[in-house]
Amino acid sequence: MKRLDDAILSCDAGRVMSFVSKDIRFRTIDASGPDEEKTEFGFDSMFESMKEIYAGLQDYSYKRTHVRLARNLRAGTATSYDTIHETARISNKPIFIRSEQSATFRREGGRWVLVELQTRITECRDINVAAVTP
Repeated sequence: MKRLDDAILSCDAGRVMSFVSKDIRFRTIDASGPDEEKTEFGFDSMFESMKEIYAGLQDYSYKRTHVRLARNLRAGTATSYDTIHETARISNKPIFIRSEQSATFRREGGRWVLVELQTRITECRDINVAAVTP
C-alpha cells in the first residue's frame, strides 16, 4: 500500500483519506441556530490522529480550527463540511495542503461522538521558505 506521506509529497490531489478516532474531542464555541453548531476540534487530539495518517509528520497546523455542523436530529447524526488550509512538515519538507474535510458524528447521550473523518486533498505544493521568511 502506498504510504500517505508519499502520496502527499508527490501531490497526489484527489486522494481521499479516512480514519476513525474516538480521541478527537470537540467543544461547542457558538450555537448559531437550532440546526447549526460551530465546533472546535481539540488540537492535540487532531495532531496525534493526523500523525496516524501522515507518516513522518513532524509539524501540523490549521489556519481554520472550527467547522460548522449541520445537524440531523431525527437520524441522530451530524455531518460537517469544511475547506481546511493546512501547513505541515513531512520528513523535514515544508508543504502547503488545501483539503476538503467532512466529519460524521453520532449523538450518544448528551454529546456528539466522532464516527469518521474524511479528508480529500485538493491542492498540495512545496512551501518556498525563502519567500515567506523575513
